[in-house]
Amino acid sequence: MYISRKELTLIFMSSLPLLVLPARFECTTNESGTIEAGAVCCRTSLDFGLFSCIDGPEPRKVLMTFKVPEIHIGIEVLDNIIERIDFQGSYGVLGPDKATQDGGNKSLQYSIIIGAVLSYVIYQTMLSNKQTKVAKRITSASIVLAILFMTCFYFSSLDIQNAAVRFPFILSAFLYILRVLEAYFGFVPKGASGSAWMYCIYFTLPVEIVYDEKTGKPVKSTRKDVLHSVWVLLHTYAFNTVFFSFLCHYDYMPFGATKAGRLEENAAWTGYFDPMHIGNCFFLGLWFQQVLAWGAAIVEFALQALIGWKCVPMIDSPLYATTKPSDFWSKRWNTVRGIYKPARQYYSVITSSILAFVASGLMHEWIVYLGFKYDRTDIEGAYYNPSNIVIGTNFLFFIYGAVPVVFEKLLGRIGVIERIWESLPRPVKTCLVLMTSLPLAFWFANPYMHGRLFLDYEGLGITIFKME
Repeated sequence: MYISRKELTLIFMSSLPLLVLPARFECTTNESGTIEAGAVCCRTSLDFGLFSCIDGPEPRKVLMTFKVPEIHIGIEVLDNIIERIDFQGSYGVLGPDKATQDGGNKSLQYSIIIGAVLSYVIYQTMLSNKQTKVAKRITSASIVLAILFMTCFYFSSLDIQNAAVRFPFILSAFLYILRVLEAYFGFVPKGASGSAWMYCIYFTLPVEIVYDEKTGKPVKSTRKDVLHSVWVLLHTYAFNTVFFSFLCHYDYMPFGATKAGRLEENAAWTGYFDPMHIGNCFFLGLWFQQVLAWGAAIVEFALQALIGWKCVPMIDSPLYATTKPSDFWSKRWNTVRGIYKPARQYYSVITSSILAFVASGLMHEWIVYLGFKYDRTDIEGAYYNPSNIVIGTNFLFFIYGAVPVVFEKLLGRIGVIERIWESLPRPVKTCLVLMTSLPLAFWFANPYMHGRLFLDYEGLGITIFKME
C-alpha cells in the first residue's frame, strides 16, 4: 500500500491548517459578488514569477461550494487552536480542465498504440527468433532510434503545448527504451514472453504482472487483491486531491522560496540544510511519489479488479518505508532490469550501480529536454522562458545519488557498521536515508517547476480552495 491509513490521516490533518489560506484563483461572481457552482476560475500569480490567469484557454469551473460553520468544542485550549486555524468559511471545488484531460488521454492512447506495434516487432524478431548478436544489436538500436525519432516527431507535428499532455508520451517512450534493453540483454520475465499478447501488455504497461513459476501464466488476483486495489485507487485519489490542493495554495513551496538547489544562483551550501529547504524538498518528493502512485493505482485496478491478474506494486512508499539507499533508489521507486542487471554480467556491484545512475541521469535529461525546452505559444503574459530550465541538474542529481549507494556497498561489508545500522529504529533509518537525497532534490525538481508541469497537472484533477 502506498500510504497507510495512519499516515493518510496524519498528513491529511497536518495539511488542513495550511489549506485554509486564500487560494490563488480568480473566479467570476454573481450580482451579489459571491462565487457559485458553475463559476469559472483561473490560476493567479505565483511567488516565483508567474503571472495572472495561467490555466490556458479554458478556465476551470466550480463544481460546488460548501461552508464550514464556526466550531466551538467547549474546551478553551482546543477552541483557541480552532480559532487560530480559521477553519470556518466558504470553500470551492474546481473541476478538471477538460482540454488537459482529453489531451492527456489521447497522448496516452497514441503511446500505447505505438508500444503495441513495437512489442510485436520485438517479439517476432528478438524474442521468438534466435538472432545473432549482431542482428540483435542492429534490431534493438533501430527500435531505440525509432522511439527517439517518433517522440520528437509527435510533439513537433502536433505542436503540443501543455506539459501535462506531453508527459505521458515521454514517460511511455522512457519505459519502451528500458523494455528494448531488457529484450536485448535477455531479462524479460519468462511469463511475459510466453505470447505476443502477454508481451504486449508487459511492454506497454509500467505495472508488472505476477506469473506462476510452473505454468508461466498470470496468477489470478484474489478477492483481497481486488479490494486492496479498489482501496488504493480511492484513497490515493482522495489523498492526492487534498495534498495537491495544499501544494497549489503554496505554489509548491509550503515553507517559502529558498535559494538552495538553484544552480543558476550563488546560494551558500549551508542553505541546502535549511529546515525550510528540506521541508520543501520533502513535499516535492511526495508530489512525484503520489503522481506515480496514482497512475500505478489506475493500472493495478484495471488488471486486478477488471481483468483478474495479480500485480506487483510499482511504487512502494519510498519516502516512508525505505531503510537503505539502494532500497530507496531501486526497489521502492522501480526495478530497472534494462540497465543494472545487464551491467552486472560484466562489472562489479559498485560499477554497475554507477553505470545505472549515469544512464538514468542521461535519460532524465532527455525527458527534461523534450518535456520542457520548447517555446510555448499558448500562454500570454506568462513568465515562461525555456532558458530558465537548466539542462544538467537532473544528471547531477542522479550522479550524486550513486554516492550514498556506493558508500552503502563499501561500509556494509564492515560488520560493526552493519550491526549499528541494523540496531537503529526503522524511522531513524528512513530519515537518515532521506537526508542523503532531500537536500539536493531541487536539482531534480527545478526543471519540472519552471517547465510548468506542476501547474499544468492541476488541470487533470479537482482542486479545493477557500474563497475570499
